Amino acid sequence: MRNGADCPAIDRYREALHDEAVATGAPTAEPEEARGAEDAQNAPPPPVATAVAPPVQTSCPATFGNSDIFGVTVPDPTP
Repeated sequence: MRNGADCPAIDRYREALHDEAVATGAPTAEPEEARGAEDAQNAPPPPVATAVAPPVQTSCPATFGNSDIFGVTVPDPTP
């Protein structure tokens, strides 16, 4: 990835989520949605993470998230 910037605030947030998952032994992300109405009715409630996501627009550099793609086309060099 070129022209992208790192965001220390996001790094700290991700580390806090990881530490919470390790400490509790439970996932901090919501599980995949249930497939049917019966599964949805019997699904356990999603876990509640205590880490708070930072406001990306004000906490991160303007180039955070940039993922410019560079490519090249080269002709076949064989005669």
